[in-house]
Amino acid sequence: MTDHFKIPLVVWRVAAAVLNLALATPACSESVLVVLSGDAEPYRQAAAAVSQSPGLGSHRFATVTLSELTSDDTSRVRDAGVLVGVGSQAANWLKQHLDQRQQLVFCMVADAEGLGLDGHSRIRGVSTDVCLREQFKLIREAMPTAHRAGMLYHSRNARSLRLYQKARAATPEDIDLVAVDLAEHKTAGRAVESLLAGEIDLVWTLPDAAVYDAATTRMLLLYAIRNAKPVFGFSPAFVRAGALLGVGVEPADQGRQAAELVRDVLAGKQEKPVLEPRYVTAVNLIVAEKLSIDLPRPLIERAAHVFRAQ
Repeated sequence: MTDHFKIPLVVWRVAAAVLNLALATPACSESVLVVLSGDAEPYRQAAAAVSQSPGLGSHRFATVTLSELTSDDTSRVRDAGVLVGVGSQAANWLKQHLDQRQQLVFCMVADAEGLGLDGHSRIRGVSTDVCLREQFKLIREAMPTAHRAGMLYHSRNARSLRLYQKARAATPEDIDLVAVDLAEHKTAGRAVESLLAGEIDLVWTLPDAAVYDAATTRMLLLYAIRNAKPVFGFSPAFVRAGALLGVGVEPADQGRQAAELVRDVLAGKQEKPVLEPRYVTAVNLIVAEKLSIDLPRPLIERAAHVFRAQ
């Protein structure tokens, strides 16, 4: 074989070897794996906002639910460089499976501190916990004469007790916080009655699963209206159901904030461990009319959710 055929033959052999190696190797793994706690629509909205955010298009994404990842097959977790946990269950599970080369970003998570997600060098995220002092600013704007706020908590639940302690620390000096402990009452209904029988100007609620299930929420809103006590809700849905006003987070916005952190991680930046969530305000003008409360016009105008009579 002449020399001018030897070079192409060598090139062909190298190319064939590379091709064989590529065929024998699994397809390139996702650089970002988004894991949802469940299949609920809010989780899907947050995950879509992460994967569709500008500046992340050059990175490979995959989205799975936590139930799709088993202890017998965590290869997809191991192969990802950045993990995104959407919801508390997914974030907590991923934290336990995080290896030394990976970074974890979370969103749609309440009580990140309680889950041990804060203060970790390879974990950052955005919680759903709206700043308590910001909530009191809204209360002061809506009801400037209110000076006694009532709340429910459960002293036998660690998260509930931690929320109560944070509430105590965040309460302004000109507002007295009147707290009723569910552990001291036989039923949630008795606790609600005790709270509303006290001298309070409003009921302040926090996203506390140890206190607020569907039944307790309905009971509180019904009794509050009967006793002419306004309620500050912890979500737009709570306000729509009968609270006077409240705050909440939007799943898509949680995803966009998480995407900001993913971009930082991929760029090697690590100066934002846990972001405070961007939140929206909701007001219920039907309840305001029933309670003869005149909410300030600027508050109504900037509210993302305004519930009116049809």
